[in-house]
Amino acid sequence: MNNHGGAASVHADQDVYGTPLVQLMGGRAPDLFRHVSPDGENHEADLMLVNMWIPLQQVVAPLVLADGQTIDRRRHQLRYGLPTTSFLERDEDLAINDIWSFLHDDAQQWYFRSEMDHRTAWVFNTLSTPHGAGVLPGEDLAARCVRALEEAELAIGRGDAAALVEAGTGVAGASILEDVPAPLRAAIERMLNLCELVAGNPAGTLGEGAGEWLAAAAAARRLVVRMSLELRLVVSVTD
Repeated sequence: MNNHGGAASVHADQDVYGTPLVQLMGGRAPDLFRHVSPDGENHEADLMLVNMWIPLQQVVAPLVLADGQTIDRRRHQLRYGLPTTSFLERDEDLAINDIWSFLHDDAQQWYFRSEMDHRTAWVFNTLSTPHGAGVLPGEDLAARCVRALEEAELAIGRGDAAALVEAGTGVAGASILEDVPAPLRAAIERMLNLCELVAGNPAGTLGEGAGEWLAAAAAARRLVVRMSLELRLVVSVTD
């Protein structure tokens, strides 16, 4: 809704010692919330600031989370000032959001589930959990398929059989790597089948079958659009 796409960099959403928490809570956030930071930690507080991330659809760019116990906080966790003016309405003194960025290390362990949908959610510590949008094997082929379908749709709109065949043959017969996750594999196969259909039968696709093919192509392209809901919650926790 705010044109804020999947985060390309690994981050944690809030520095417990920074903006806006320091302004909103008068510097009390480190004492009130559980957190792990390079310069302090709190495992005893009764409150936690959490993200609830509900993947409506994450066939591509799934949320990937780190095992915090594999992160060397002092070496790999870095402060970062994130400008928010493009997607949040804030007062000037709150416009730079203090978050965390993380350096990569081979000892870190990361987790994701590409098959998640709206029936499940991730809940994680806003102040401490490294996360970001992952890049899966097969996403490059999925992008090529999307472009091929879009070109084919335009060719149908013009009634251009030659352009329609060219769009379909651009990816027709492409091979899918073995390590592509099952949900993404199914989405790619669906798009490839539609491309092969227009390449092999352009006259039929331009004729009576145009409406059916266009609807199927639009539905197939929607399968590889990352969609999610994210909520910020304050929760009470007990051991």
